[in-house]
Amino acid sequence: MIEYYKVLSSKIPPRRDYGGRGKVEILLMHMNKLLKNSIAIGVVAMQLAVPMAVLAQGQGPATPPPVTNLCDVISIIETITNWLLIFLIIIAVIFVIMAAFKYLGAGGDSEKVGAANKQIIYAAVAVAIGLLARAVPWIVANVLDVSVDTCSGVIN
Repeated sequence: MIEYYKVLSSKIPPRRDYGGRGKVEILLMHMNKLLKNSIAIGVVAMQLAVPMAVLAQGQGPATPPPVTNLCDVISIIETITNWLLIFLIIIAVIFVIMAAFKYLGAGGDSEKVGAANKQIIYAAVAVAIGLLARAVPWIVANVLDVSVDTCSGVIN
């Protein structure tokens, strides 16, 4: 009976070719795939659940205050630029983390290490430009020794 099983099992091709990997590596590979699928399902579930939770509060859509003067327009522009700077910094942090993973996975390959270094430099330059863009009005006002308060219309 055992000999028959050996003959039969030798004739059946394996389900997949794992390239000579051991059982632990195969198990880790399947766990990694399961983790990626679980994260993807979790992200989709959150995208569906969060809007429903917000709408369940029973409050109607918020109406923004009316724009009546230049001060309101400048306030809206400042709010948008503040959010864009925060978004830029978050994206830069994500790019630095991705570059770190590229660097760790380079395995001594000089091209991959160079690409990871460039990605980190690009992220740092992007954050520097974003911060500089937010600082330019303040720098110009200090260099000219001028204080501009647009909302009250006072120029000192």
